[in-house]
Amino acid sequence: MSKTKFNFEQLPSIKQEGEATKTTFATIEKYAPYQESTKVTFSIEHDLKEKMNDFGYWTGQTQQDIILKALDAFLADKDTKPRPQLVKDRKVGRKRKV
Repeated sequence: MSKTKFNFEQLPSIKQEGEATKTTFATIEKYAPYQESTKVTFSIEHDLKEKMNDFGYWTGQTQQDIILKALDAFLADKDTKPRPQLVKDRKVGRKRKV
Protein backbone atom coordinates (compact mmCIF):
# COMPACT_ATOMS: atom_id res chain seq x y z
CA MET A 1 0.00 0.00 0.00
CA SER A 2 1.39 3.35 -1.06
CA LYS A 3 1.59 6.16 1.46
CA THR A 4 1.71 9.08 -1.01
CA LYS A 5 -0.47 12.10 -0.45
CA PHE A 6 -1.07 12.79 -4.12
CA ASN A 7 -2.66 10.92 -7.00
CA PHE A 8 -0.90 11.71 -10.25
CA GLU A 9 -2.79 11.57 -13.53
CA GLN A 10 -1.21 10.77 -16.84
CA LEU A 11 -0.38 13.79 -18.99
CA PRO A 12 -2.40 14.21 -22.20
CA SER A 13 -0.74 12.89 -25.33
CA ILE A 14 1.10 15.30 -27.60
CA LYS A 15 -0.82 16.12 -30.76
CA GLN A 16 0.75 14.94 -33.97
CA GLU A 17 2.04 17.57 -36.37
CA GLY A 18 -0.75 18.75 -38.64
CA GLU A 19 -3.60 18.04 -36.21
CA ALA A 20 -5.88 21.02 -35.91
CA THR A 21 -6.93 22.31 -32.54
CA LYS A 22 -10.44 23.65 -32.00
CA THR A 23 -10.85 27.17 -30.69
CA THR A 24 -13.92 28.92 -29.35
CA PHE A 25 -13.26 32.42 -30.67
CA ALA A 26 -14.03 33.12 -34.31
CA THR A 27 -11.48 35.93 -34.35
CA ILE A 28 -8.69 33.57 -33.39
CA GLU A 29 -9.69 31.22 -36.21
CA LYS A 30 -9.79 34.14 -38.67
CA TYR A 31 -6.25 35.29 -37.90
CA ALA A 32 -4.75 31.84 -37.34
CA PRO A 33 -2.27 30.46 -38.14
CA TYR A 34 0.19 32.83 -36.52
CA GLN A 35 3.30 31.45 -38.23
CA GLU A 36 3.50 34.56 -40.41
CA SER A 37 2.81 36.97 -37.58
CA THR A 38 5.24 39.63 -36.43
CA LYS A 39 5.72 40.78 -32.86
CA VAL A 40 5.12 44.52 -32.55
CA THR A 41 5.83 46.73 -29.55
CA PHE A 42 4.36 50.20 -29.25
CA SER A 43 3.20 52.69 -26.65
CA ILE A 44 -0.42 53.71 -26.11
CA GLU A 45 -2.14 55.97 -23.61
CA HIS A 46 -2.83 54.34 -20.27
CA ASP A 47 -6.58 55.12 -20.40
CA LEU A 48 -6.87 53.49 -23.82
CA LYS A 49 -5.07 50.37 -22.59
CA GLU A 50 -7.37 50.18 -19.57
CA LYS A 51 -10.45 50.48 -21.81
CA MET A 52 -9.08 47.66 -23.99
CA ASN A 53 -8.41 45.47 -20.95
CA ASP A 54 -11.91 46.13 -19.57
CA PHE A 55 -13.47 45.34 -22.95
CA GLY A 56 -11.43 42.16 -23.23
CA TYR A 57 -12.42 41.07 -19.75
CA TRP A 58 -16.15 41.37 -20.43
CA THR A 59 -16.05 39.91 -23.95
CA GLY A 60 -13.49 37.17 -23.34
CA GLN A 61 -11.13 38.49 -26.00
CA THR A 62 -7.39 38.93 -25.75
CA GLN A 63 -5.56 42.18 -26.43
CA GLN A 64 -4.29 40.64 -29.64
CA ASP A 65 -7.83 39.80 -30.80
CA ILE A 66 -9.06 43.32 -30.05
CA ILE A 67 -6.16 45.02 -31.85
CA LEU A 68 -6.35 42.71 -34.88
CA LYS A 69 -10.09 43.33 -35.27
CA ALA A 70 -9.65 47.09 -34.86
CA LEU A 71 -6.82 47.26 -37.42
CA ASP A 72 -8.76 45.07 -39.82
CA ALA A 73 -11.82 47.35 -39.53
CA PHE A 74 -9.70 50.50 -39.86
CA LEU A 75 -7.83 49.30 -42.96
CA ALA A 76 -10.85 47.67 -44.66
CA ASP A 77 -11.87 50.73 -46.67
CA LYS A 78 -8.37 52.16 -47.15
CA ASP A 79 -6.77 52.13 -50.59
CA THR A 80 -3.28 50.84 -49.82
CA LYS A 81 -0.58 49.95 -52.28
CA PRO A 82 2.53 47.95 -51.48
CA ARG A 83 5.78 49.71 -50.60
CA PRO A 84 8.69 49.51 -53.05
CA GLN A 85 10.93 46.47 -52.56
CA LEU A 86 13.90 48.68 -51.61
CA VAL A 87 11.93 50.08 -48.70
CA LYS A 88 10.75 46.60 -47.64
CA ASP A 89 14.33 45.29 -47.67
CA ARG A 90 15.70 48.00 -45.38
CA LYS A 91 17.09 46.80 -42.11
CA VAL A 92 15.26 48.25 -39.14
CA GLY A 93 16.19 48.50 -35.51
CA ARG A 94 19.28 49.56 -33.66
CA LYS A 95 22.70 49.39 -35.23
CA ARG A 96 24.91 46.82 -33.60
CA LYS A 97 27.79 48.08 -31.52
CA VAL A 98 31.13 46.71 -32.65
